[in-house]
Amino acid sequence: MDLLAIELKTWVIIAVAAVAAVCFFYGALRRFSRMSWWGIETLAAFGIALPFTLIPYPSPLVGFLAVVGALLAGSAGVLAVSGTVRSAFRRSTKKRTWVTKTANVLGGGLLAVGEGVLFLLVLCGIALVFTEAFTEAPPALLQEGLSSPVYKAIGKYALDVALVFLLVLGLKGGFKLGFGRYLWAGLTLFASFLAVFGSLLLVLNVPFLSSFAGKIAGLASGVPPFFAQVAGVCAASFLVFLVFFVLIIIVTVLVSKVFAKVNRSRTVNILSGTLQAAIVFFVLVALFMGIGVGLNALLGAASSQEALAPAVPYIERFLAAVCRSPIIAFFHYSNPLVPLLP
Repeated sequence: MDLLAIELKTWVIIAVAAVAAVCFFYGALRRFSRMSWWGIETLAAFGIALPFTLIPYPSPLVGFLAVVGALLAGSAGVLAVSGTVRSAFRRSTKKRTWVTKTANVLGGGLLAVGEGVLFLLVLCGIALVFTEAFTEAPPALLQEGLSSPVYKAIGKYALDVALVFLLVLGLKGGFKLGFGRYLWAGLTLFASFLAVFGSLLLVLNVPFLSSFAGKIAGLASGVPPFFAQVAGVCAASFLVFLVFFVLIIIVTVLVSKVFAKVNRSRTVNILSGTLQAAIVFFVLVALFMGIGVGLNALLGAASSQEALAPAVPYIERFLAAVCRSPIIAFFHYSNPLVPLLP
């Protein structure tokens, strides 16, 4: 068993080295000026928010709002600084000297390696957290990982870093796309669903369309009458939907041209991006809050119902393992929705 563990560790080291080599090659080709800085941005936002979990607050709600506010302000500030620095660096690389070229290539390779290692550490940390939660007797390699000083020191932050990464990604994506594009994409999707149901209702209720569907059904010889009628209605509805869909595309193209003219204004872009970034951020926060409420509700149901009683230890162990992450713990124990549960 010890020999097997050593062999597995050797393969893990080889795999990490191979990933690092691939990351460096990719980053060197991509270059520092064109690389995503998600690793630096995530760690910086996490470092800003983490101290707020150590402050004693007068009530759980105040603590929850403080941590969420620190995540929002910290992530937004980090992204603003990151964007400014990246723009300045890209301008500097336009002076094509051997120093800037070398720094761009090496910087891209090292950044890619750092982000690849960060990704692996977070992924392994999350895997070990779930192993600790759901496995009573983990395999030897995982048991060694759970007892390692590295996991004990930083493993509890893996889920926090993953959570902060999702929030930073949501803020960045929301700001780039802007509120107008999100809103119009949602309205276009909604209009498409309405067109589907509207086409069906028109075929069923408008006489000449119903007659047209009946003629199509009559073409299906040798098919049972019910299926022929369904096929006729579906075919007629599809043709009506195509008419609506063409209209939706025309309106979409016209509105896109309007947005293109409006988006030429830098002020409008900033306001639209800021609004959408805030919406995405708070939607993600609400999602995490909902997960916490769901886990508490599941624990309450399992505790009160004999059939679900065997699941209680697993849920409790999962919550204990997950809530060792300070930011996750705030989202769980200070969740203002949990006290509303019956």
